[in-house]
Amino acid sequence: MPETSVALRFEFSQGTGILTVGPQDQIAEPFRAAIEDDQLTGTWCYLVVGVNGIPRVLGAFVSTVGGRLLFSPAGTITASGSSDFSCELNPLNHITLEERNPGSYASHLRGGPDRRHESSYPVHPPTGLLVPWLSLLLPDVTVLRPLPKVLVVTFQRKQSDLPRFASDALQGGVTLVELPEARSGPSFVQFDFWAGMTNGWTLLSARPLAWAYKPEVVANASDGQQEITIRHADIRFSDARGVRVFVSRPAGVLRAARILRPTLFE
Repeated sequence: MPETSVALRFEFSQGTGILTVGPQDQIAEPFRAAIEDDQLTGTWCYLVVGVNGIPRVLGAFVSTVGGRLLFSPAGTITASGSSDFSCELNPLNHITLEERNPGSYASHLRGGPDRRHESSYPVHPPTGLLVPWLSLLLPDVTVLRPLPKVLVVTFQRKQSDLPRFASDALQGGVTLVELPEARSGPSFVQFDFWAGMTNGWTLLSARPLAWAYKPEVVANASDGQQEITIRHADIRFSDARGVRVFVSRPAGVLRAARILRPTLFE
């Protein structure tokens, strides 16, 4: 069956300009499995951070047809100096979360120059909480690309498959969360992602995580309790799937961009 040139076009009212990319661009990661492996995309949502009136794209969450959650950054994010994130996985491609047994979850990370290196780890949420998935810590968010008004993803596709592919890939949108104002003195930006993997997940609790008190993460880690402003948003895919996002700006000098995997106990 011959292939034809295809252009997926997405319009975002909050954005500016036109961005045209191929399927290898990181912002097109939510659609890569459909483009390259003929899999269904699922439902996707770009997480956008409002920074001084400019919406910037942190990345995309996807609720797959098979019941997994996936997060992929919209640009190149390289984490360093962390035993929680192998250097072989830099830059990060995506992180998944899926239920293996009732109440027990597994997550894997994929990355590296060839996008093939992987690392996996178990996740066990305490009772009454959402599933603690990951934290992303950045010195600032100016490295994030602005949200385009029009995003065009171009690629080759078999002609016979276009109607099904288009109806599947277009199931998505944008969630916007404002960046809190920084207090006086040095600070960094922290994103905490908690996953809803059961019915009624919106009724479960979650909270920002205390990475700012760890000297291996922050050079001048505080030994006293901080008062910080927190923004949060729920990305709701269904009654049984979603993500709660916390954004904060703790005080301190971040040693390096970090991707951290929380381990919580009862």
